[in-house]
Amino acid sequence: NWRYPAVTMHEMGHNLGLAHSGGLDGKTYTDHTCLMGNPLWEDDIAKMCFNPVKTFQLAKAGLGWYQSRHIQNFNSGTSPGTHWRGKIIGVADYTNNHGQHPLVIKLETGTPQDWFVGFNHKSGVNAEVPTAGDKVTIYQVAGTDGLGYSTSSLKATLTAGKQARLSNWRSTGYDLLIKVYDIDTADSPIGSATIAIEFGPQQPPSARPTREPTNLPTRNPTKLPTREPTNLPTREPTNLPTTLPPSSPPTPLPTPPPTSEPTPSPTPSPTLKPTTSTPEPTEPPSTPPTPLSTPSPIASTPTNRDTQPLTSSPSMSVAEKPSPTPPPTTANPSKEPSASPTPMPSKPPSNTPTLQPTTHPTTASPSKQPTEVPTGRPTKLPTLRPTTANPSKRPTNEPTGHPTNLPTPHPTTARPSKQPTNEPTGRPVIVADDPDPVPAAVWVSLLDEDFSSGMGAFMPGGNIDVKYYKSVLGRKGLVRIQKNGLGSAISTSPIPFEHSYSKAKVTFSFYPNSMERRDQFCLEYNTDSSWIRSKCWSRNQFSNGKWYDNVSQDFSLPGGSSQLSIRFICAASSIHDDIIFDRVKLEAYIE
Repeated sequence: NWRYPAVTMHEMGHNLGLAHSGGLDGKTYTDHTCLMGNPLWEDDIAKMCFNPVKTFQLAKAGLGWYQSRHIQNFNSGTSPGTHWRGKIIGVADYTNNHGQHPLVIKLETGTPQDWFVGFNHKSGVNAEVPTAGDKVTIYQVAGTDGLGYSTSSLKATLTAGKQARLSNWRSTGYDLLIKVYDIDTADSPIGSATIAIEFGPQQPPSARPTREPTNLPTRNPTKLPTREPTNLPTREPTNLPTTLPPSSPPTPLPTPPPTSEPTPSPTPSPTLKPTTSTPEPTEPPSTPPTPLSTPSPIASTPTNRDTQPLTSSPSMSVAEKPSPTPPPTTANPSKEPSASPTPMPSKPPSNTPTLQPTTHPTTASPSKQPTEVPTGRPTKLPTLRPTTANPSKRPTNEPTGHPTNLPTPHPTTARPSKQPTNEPTGRPVIVADDPDPVPAAVWVSLLDEDFSSGMGAFMPGGNIDVKYYKSVLGRKGLVRIQKNGLGSAISTSPIPFEHSYSKAKVTFSFYPNSMERRDQFCLEYNTDSSWIRSKCWSRNQFSNGKWYDNVSQDFSLPGGSSQLSIRFICAASSIHDDIIFDRVKLEAYIE
């Protein structure tokens, strides 16, 4: 790997006494903000530097790479209230640091495990740093106060407006807060970050206007529209609706009746003396007389013989304003005639009474004869169930419709049997999205991993760390295994089978690096609890430094297999013997 400049710088760092640098995941080589995290494996990129822990070591351990004035020590002690605020710059801006801003801030803990803060400005000699570019980075060293050979670990990365809290700082019960107020890269390559470090109780949030909510609009409600309610109408009811004089004086007495005296109509007695007899009516009758007099107004005769004989035409009492004729009554007249004439004579009955009373009252003439039979014929027999058409003579023995052509919700056999069976009549097949039948034999995809977002379906194993590269060797998403002792490997978790498969096939791309004559790597599989070696590829089957794409290897599966795992393992002789994978696909075969 000497061809890679970053690897060369990594080894030079060891010669300068620098240890490895781990990442947020706690592993040894995963700090990709630092050359001691071993991040760049390409021959044409290498513009990155060491992290602030290594920069502090290079400045303070007698190597003289940086002047001490570019290091800021923050010793909070154990009493709360200490704070620092200012700008920090990145390593790439060291020679342009006219404002004498610090490159590194060391946070003293009182132990060998101190903390460090820096600004990872992605510019100049640090322009190709792959992780946390233009962010504030926070680290902790494993020992030696950062002055000697000791592993460092990346703990946090912050953008503008973010903060990190180190709880129970120095076992005081108080927290240390690291705030990022601003990050300025507009004047690149002179970039900076404005930060603050505060130890002790934090001020309450400034979002609230006061510690307690104010009584809006004032502490006590205002008395709108005036401090006291207006006298409308008044606090107590007034004798009059308003305090103003009425628009017009009230009437002292009720208004007089329409007339000073009641009208004479009707009167309890006639205003003039009644006439005893007149040859002609004094006034024309209000209604014409009936054509024929009724035989008798009532069924019984008057009980008093002193009544006057009936006049040939009805009479009318004389009055200045005769009252309307009341409607005739059907009740019997009083037994005795009145002592004085009534204001208006009664009228003859309007209708002649019926000769014989009817048995039942009717509102109109009855029908001539009631019908003797119903108006319609009853149905012969009631129907058993409602029908919309004539029922068939007898039910059919076969279904009246055809089965649909759409696929059933669950996988079915290639051709449905005429009658259902208790067991499947054939090997189940995968139902496709379209209604066309699936071929009886087909390769089915179980896994397709391109490592674009990490290890994906694979897990690292073995004694040597497996390496993931986001971009290297002109490709994106790569995984490296290598040999040292028992070597390293990548493997999948068991993949459960949905069907019965007879064999499997693995297709992959790989790049060998520094592999020697007797070195090899192998493909193994597991269907129960033991690994079975399918094939190994030896150095005499490939050349170092080139890609081999779409390499394929298939193997038979034991009968009754219900799951499958695969793994690649490196069987070489040195830590520098590497196999780098680009893409891995796994398929299974249905017969």
